[in-house]
Amino acid sequence: NIIIGIFTFAQKNMCNKSPTTRSRPHGRATGGGDESYRSVPTNTAPSEKEIPKQNTKCWHVCKHLSVIVFVSAIIYYLSFEELLSFNGLNRSIAEQTDCLAESESQLFSKDDRVYTVNQQNHKDKKNRTKATSSSPHIVWLMTFPNSGTSYTMTNIKRVSQRSTATNYKRELTNQNLSAIPVYDHSPFGPFLLKGLDSVDRTMLPQKYLMTKTHCGGRCTFCDSVASVETPHSFLRACRSDQGTLHPYDPELVHKAVHLFRNPFDNVVARFHLALKSGRSAEYSKSKEGFLEFCEMIDTKFGKQSRLISRLTEPSILNTLKSVPCYLDFIRYVEWHNLAFVTTDELDLPTYRFHYEDYETNYNQTVNGLLNFLELDRKGGNLEFITGKSYQYFTLKQKKDASKALEQLSSKRTWENIQHYFPKP
Repeated sequence: NIIIGIFTFAQKNMCNKSPTTRSRPHGRATGGGDESYRSVPTNTAPSEKEIPKQNTKCWHVCKHLSVIVFVSAIIYYLSFEELLSFNGLNRSIAEQTDCLAESESQLFSKDDRVYTVNQQNHKDKKNRTKATSSSPHIVWLMTFPNSGTSYTMTNIKRVSQRSTATNYKRELTNQNLSAIPVYDHSPFGPFLLKGLDSVDRTMLPQKYLMTKTHCGGRCTFCDSVASVETPHSFLRACRSDQGTLHPYDPELVHKAVHLFRNPFDNVVARFHLALKSGRSAEYSKSKEGFLEFCEMIDTKFGKQSRLISRLTEPSILNTLKSVPCYLDFIRYVEWHNLAFVTTDELDLPTYRFHYEDYETNYNQTVNGLLNFLELDRKGGNLEFITGKSYQYFTLKQKKDASKALEQLSSKRTWENIQHYFPKP
């Protein structure tokens, strides 16, 4: 259509026009002192040779213009096809990301994501200045899910009578609570946790605010594409809600608390979470139910985990495959490896402790957290329920896990988890 339009335009306006000449009138223009010139049609028609010559030149111009438009149209078409292909890839990746919507994955509503790029870019510089002076400063509670996160958050809130916060908005909206950002200049989080227990006299701490984050690489019902994280993507997930395109400024974060739990108990606790969320209601809350669940997960997602196969030595993977829910053990180790990388990257003072410390040395553990957060003790402790240890793995499975995970762990990760495994 464009090419036809060019030919039509050229034919009417360029190629078939009669030539004109400019002539000087015999007299002067009325009311003017200068001679004026005007275009007038010539009184004589062009010769037979002049017309073809003129039209031939004109049609050459039209032809070149048409070729340019035609080539441009082809390039545009190919670019459009490439765009469609790219969008298809994005949809495929988005489908993988949707797996992250487990009960612990907290998503923003569609309306909350309507925040234009121009508005965000306009505020970035201003917000970074505010971030460095904002008070209180964020202290991440970094935990692989089901490591003791809820107990730690609730207990610190009760003992200190001060607020805590979370990266996850739905954690509040699911309970019909208002999601109030900690900072006015950071609308996408973190959010204040209020009313989650019987204590109502909570206030914002003056210096440091404990903030829950699970970072990334933790999806149980995902294949390897959604499970494998880079240091950059892990850090981005640490400072954002799942699903949002606007992570908050890392300058807001000044410290971190890194919590560890026995990996065997941690994996079983994640199975219990899957039952509670309704995604695996067909399994019983027993050792037999756990083993059936792991067989389903390992069979379904183990076959899809080609990327993990490429990132892991075959001998290590073959050893670990004898362990129920072996993919979750890989996630566990990789998560803690990246947690160390992240706190190093941001140069964060970090308090590290283990879930069983609550059972073996409760007062020292809680007092250590309060001192690190610079909070005073003002209330009573929340009772810690002991006995959450599960004998669901055989000695051979534990030894196989030890052999494989030692090779997958960074030096500091292994130093913090090796006591959970049988000695060689």
